[in-house]
Amino acid sequence: MTSGHLPMLLGMVKLFSCGAALLAVGCGSVGAHALQRSPKAAAVEPPAHGAVPIGSALARCDGSVRLLDGSHDGHSWTSPNRSARLVDPPAGDLRRFELRSSKRGVCVRWTLARAVRAGTTLVFNAHGPDVRAGSTSMVRYGYGFDLEVGDTTARATYGLDALATREPRVLAVRVARSGRTVSAVVARSELDRPPANTPQRPPFPSRTFTFSGSVITPPLFDGSQQVDRAPERELGDAGYVDGRLCRAPCARLMGR
Repeated sequence: MTSGHLPMLLGMVKLFSCGAALLAVGCGSVGAHALQRSPKAAAVEPPAHGAVPIGSALARCDGSVRLLDGSHDGHSWTSPNRSARLVDPPAGDLRRFELRSSKRGVCVRWTLARAVRAGTTLVFNAHGPDVRAGSTSMVRYGYGFDLEVGDTTARATYGLDALATREPRVLAVRVARSGRTVSAVVARSELDRPPANTPQRPPFPSRTFTFSGSVITPPLFDGSQQVDRAPERELGDAGYVDGRLCRAPCARLMGR
């Protein structure tokens, strides 16, 4: 059982669990719309309230762990009914995901096969250790953020800001973009702050957790999108253990 963050697109069923909020939702799925090699993208709206300017000086993320990802290995994001692998446009093809976590927060970098387009969502998804919920059940709470990238601004969100309004919780973030890479730095205090839909969530376990990184392409005119994830969905999550990488599937951290 996991805890989680707000679906980025209403009406889409997503297979990567980011938690136990409302429904088990998360960072990827398999679907019914194959993308063409040179798809025509839909118009991209500017990021909503809470967006910050995108800088040009990438965060170094010194001492980060690194996940390398193959080419053309994305999946459809719009339906769970098809598992065939799809042709991956270079702008949605994740090649490298880097992560550094400390008591001060996290530094994350996504590198794609081509420059990141406006309308792309970059995802950092993490889960802490098993926590007892009630007398018999255990919960693995979700952490992280979805980074919505615009032309000149970006916004990081996770979960709900208020149950009544259903608005996403916005996280303070420092974002930079250069060529094919985007970096994001989020303070520990922002990761510790629980969303309204999981108010009982413990602080972010910065030294030991499971994680994945993803890129979700902007929607085409037919609404179809594609997700590329590292590690591969079939492998499950990687692990971060005191600054070292536990490769997926990280049995050491699963089912603790």
